[in-house]
Amino acid sequence: MYSLNFESGEHSVINNTFKITLNNITSLIRFTDRPDRLWSPINANQFTELWLNEDNNSFLKDYPNAVLNIDGELHVIELISCKNINKVLELEIKIISDKLIPKIFSNGSLFVDLNKTDNGSPEVQVAIFTTKILELSDHLKKHKKDDHSRKSLLRLVNQREKLLNYLKKKNINGYDNLIKQLGLRK
Repeated sequence: MYSLNFESGEHSVINNTFKITLNNITSLIRFTDRPDRLWSPINANQFTELWLNEDNNSFLKDYPNAVLNIDGELHVIELISCKNINKVLELEIKIISDKLIPKIFSNGSLFVDLNKTDNGSPEVQVAIFTTKILELSDHLKKHKKDDHSRKSLLRLVNQREKLLNYLKKKNINGYDNLIKQLGLRK
């Protein structure tokens, strides 16, 4: 799931196409549901790339549902496309709920459903391992003598490396996209 906050926005209809513009995006994060409950911050470019990729996790093939919270009023929408132009998100949407979205609105939030329960693919496993590695690295900075956590960290790094090597052999484009999304070195 993805979550973001914004300071202002506007809604328009152009040629029977509903559009929303969200300004001053803050706190853009990706998080997973139970049992992992992992999260990581992402930037607006990484968010918009979800509509550009043509892999299995692309929103281009399966538009996600979302909840737009404007001043406490919830609007259920489907996100057709997303563009990041000068730190402003432009979203093409389909309105699912019966409530009308105001033409101009102030701060609010957007929650985007992944629409997938995928946690077994190599790409998702690498992302889960990366989040756990970051958490353990932070823990070890505070607790330098925690040898058990250090061994766990090394085991996770090795598992992630094996998965990345597998992915590199089987799907080089997926590997390149994943490396870029997670900010990893090749």
